[in-house]
Amino acid sequence: MDFSHCFRSALLAGFVVVGYAALAATPSPNVVFITIDTLRADHLGCYGDKQIRTPNIDALAADSTRFERAYTAVPVTLPSHTVIFTGTYPTLSGVHDFAANKLSPTQATLA
Repeated sequence: MDFSHCFRSALLAGFVVVGYAALAATPSPNVVFITIDTLRADHLGCYGDKQIRTPNIDALAADSTRFERAYTAVPVTLPSHTVIFTGTYPTLSGVHDFAANKLSPTQATLA
């Protein structure tokens, strides 16, 4: 082996190690997904309500991402959550109502 080949190999190995260390040091984002059944967003302080006090939710919302225009594909809780966690419509997931349908164990989800 000549010096040039050894130098390139060592340089490449150095880049791999540095790149891997940078990847390992990057913290993963924390994701907490909160849904509350039958709670109107306009009844929370973080969405503008002046009468109802929700200090803990407001504090969490101040340091979080809030959605102001989020819509559901179906107005029933279980199928709605199925849509969120699978990215599929109820017609594809097979979950259309509260308890009669179950998600297939082979269905890929975010959880």
